Amino acid sequence: MKTKWVVAGWVCWSLLACAGPRPQMDRDQLFREVVSSMPAYEDFLTVDELHGALVGLWDEHPELVSLTVLGETDLGSPIYEFQVGQGANHALLFAFPHPNEPIGSMMLHHLTRELVENPALRDYFDFTWHIVICADPDKARLNEGWFKGQLSVTKYARNFYRPPYHQQVEWTFPVTYKDYSFDSPTPEARALMQIIEHNPIDFSFSLHNSGFGGAYFYWTDDVPELYPVLYEYIAAQDLPLHLGEPEEPFGEKLDDRAMFKMSHFSEWYDYLEKNSPVPPEEVLNGGTSSDDFIARTHDALCVVCEVPYFYDPRIEDVSPSGMTRRQANLEGLAFGREVLRFVLRNYEEARPLLTAPSPFVDAVAELARTGETEIETMERAVRTDETYERQATAAEKWDALYVSKFYTLLDLGQFVRLLEHEQAAVGEKFPQRLQEILDESLAVFEARAAEIEADLDYTVVPIKKLASVQLVTSLYAMDHVQHRTEFAAR
Repeated sequence: MKTKWVVAGWVCWSLLACAGPRPQMDRDQLFREVVSSMPAYEDFLTVDELHGALVGLWDEHPELVSLTVLGETDLGSPIYEFQVGQGANHALLFAFPHPNEPIGSMMLHHLTRELVENPALRDYFDFTWHIVICADPDKARLNEGWFKGQLSVTKYARNFYRPPYHQQVEWTFPVTYKDYSFDSPTPEARALMQIIEHNPIDFSFSLHNSGFGGAYFYWTDDVPELYPVLYEYIAAQDLPLHLGEPEEPFGEKLDDRAMFKMSHFSEWYDYLEKNSPVPPEEVLNGGTSSDDFIARTHDALCVVCEVPYFYDPRIEDVSPSGMTRRQANLEGLAFGREVLRFVLRNYEEARPLLTAPSPFVDAVAELARTGETEIETMERAVRTDETYERQATAAEKWDALYVSKFYTLLDLGQFVRLLEHEQAAVGEKFPQRLQEILDESLAVFEARAAEIEADLDYTVVPIKKLASVQLVTSLYAMDHVQHRTEFAAR
C-alpha cells in the first residue's frame, strides 16, 4: 500500500513539474513507459558489449543515427559519439566519467535504443542528443573483474581501479585559477571537448555514481520544481537519500535533503589554500570538471546524479548520535591514516623492485604523493570549522566511521593488484621479497574486508533501480531545459 501511494505521489508531482507543449499526462505516461521498459540488468555490460550495442543500432538504423569516432585512447580504443535527433537544443550525456562508475552506461544502453525505436520519445524532445556510452574505455576495462556475477564490497574492492587525477577524464579539462594552470587533457577529455566546443550545449549529464550510501545530486542552477519529482521517484524505488557527510567538505546545499550546488575548481583550490599544509600547486596536478568547463561558454543546465551500488539503512538515520561531527570525522581519518601508512610503507620497499609498466603503479604513486596531505587537509578543516562542533546525526556518524573504511579498502585493493600485475608480468623472476609483501598485503586486505563486511548491514541495489533514477533525472531535467528560455536554444 505504501509503495502504491508513493508511486501515485510521484505521478502527481510529475504533473506539476513543468509546462510543455504536450498534455501533461501524455508526457508523464511517455516517461513512465520509457523508464519501466528498461531491462532488469543482472550484470554490468563490458566496454566491448556497450560498443557492440551502439554499432548494432547504427547498422540497424543508419537513417536515424550517426556514430562518430571522436578519438582514440592511448591503447587505441575508439571513443564513440552516438548522435540521434535533430533538435535545436543540444544535450551531452556521457558515462564512465570515472572508470569505476558504470551505472550511467547501463542507463545509456537502454536510452539509446529507446531513442531509436521510440519515435514518440524522439519527437517529444527538441534536442540533438550527443551520447558517449563509455568515456574511458581503457581504464573501465580494468574494473570489469567486478562487473559480472554477485557483487559484494569485497569483490568490488578486490577488482577496483581508479587512476590518479591527471589521468581521469572528468578532472583533466583545462583550467587556470590564481597561480595554478592545467592544460593537458587526456585523449578522452579531448574527445568530449570536441562535442562541447562544436555544439551549443544546453544540457549536460556527467553520469557519475558513488560506491556506498544513498542518492544525491549536483546542479549548476537551482531548479526546485524538479526536486519533488526526483525525491518521489527515489522513494517509489525504495532507495535511500544520502543524508550522511557531504562528499565535498565545502559543498553548498540547495535544500535540506540531498540537492547540492555544483562545485567549481576555484572552490576546491580555495579549500586547499585555507587548509592544506602545503600550497595547492604542490598538491594539484589535474584540471577541472566537464561541468566547470561547459559553464565558461554555454548557458547549460549541468547535472550530476550520484547513486550507490551498496545501501545500508543507517545512511538515512537523522536521530542524534551522541558524538560530534568532529569526533566522528577525526576517528575516521585516524583509521584512514593507519591504512595509508601500511600501503605506503610497503610501496616504498616494493618500488625499487618493480620493473613492469603498470596503471596500478601510477595510482599508488599518486596516493604516495598526496595521501598524507589530503588527510592532513581534511583534519585541519575538521578541527577548525565550527560546523563540525554540532552533534552528528546517526547517518553522519556512520558515514564518517564506516563508509570511510570502505573507501580505504579500495587503496589496499589497488596495491594488491599492483603486486599481482608485476607478478604476472615477470613470472618466475618475481622477487621473493615482493612475494612476501604481496602475501602480507593480501592478508591485511582480507582481514580488513572481513571486518567491513561484518560492520556493514548492506544490500546490493539492483542495477535497474539505479539506472532508472538517472534516466528519470535526465528526462525531466531536459524537459525543463527545453521550456526555459535561460537554457533552451533561442
